[in-house]
Amino acid sequence: MPDNLTETGMTIPTTGPFPHLIGNFQPLVEWQAAWLDGLMQAQKLQLEMLSAWRSPLALNQELFDQWIAHFGGGVPIDG
Repeated sequence: MPDNLTETGMTIPTTGPFPHLIGNFQPLVEWQAAWLDGLMQAQKLQLEMLSAWRSPLALNQELFDQWIAHFGGGVPIDG
C-alpha cells in the first residue's frame, strides 16, 4: 500500500506548503468520519422504524397506547 493511501482507500495529499502537518490531522478526520457514520446509521434506523408503521392511524394508536400504559395506570385494551 502506498504511504499516502488510508484504510478507506482515500489518498492523503502530500504536496502543498505544509505536507508534514497533513498526517497530524488524520486521526481527527477518521474520528469525525466514524462519528458521522454512526449518526447516519442512527437516522437510517429511525427512518426504518417510522416506515414500519403502516399508516398515520397506526402511529396514532401506538402513541395513544403508550400514553394509556404510562398515565392511565394499566395496559391498553385492544378493541
